[in-house]
Amino acid sequence: MKRPYCDNCKLIWSKYASNSVKNCSKCNNQIVIKTFYPELKVIGGIIIIVIALFTLLSADSPEIWIGGFLFGGSLIALGMEQSSTINKLDKDAAPNIPKQNPKEKKPDANNTVITCGKCGCKINVKTGQGILKVQCSNCLGEYRVRS
Repeated sequence: MKRPYCDNCKLIWSKYASNSVKNCSKCNNQIVIKTFYPELKVIGGIIIIVIALFTLLSADSPEIWIGGFLFGGSLIALGMEQSSTINKLDKDAAPNIPKQNPKEKKPDANNTVITCGKCGCKINVKTGQGILKVQCSNCLGEYRVRS
């Protein structure tokens, strides 16, 4: 994930700000585009813990595995923390994209769709009920409809 980054402040911007940010807002230094992959830290930490586990089981160097577990665990913790920070940053800075309107409901065999003469609102009426008095929910116009 490429994102704007300040080398001086160690400040990361959202991926949505990659074209708009030119200078750091804190120290006014030039912004650098840097790649962040926190998942690689987690995978690297797991690999180091597996290697430490193998050295624990071997009789050659019993003291090395302690450092492997500590370093691997800290890499996993840092990767998870950086991943959650980046996801929260992107979620907070996401552009407000309007949701698309759902497609119109198609009337089934039991309903008839009537269009209001005043506002054009569509009203569903059950079929087989005879003559009904229908009121538009939008403009409150009343109609007598044969279903």
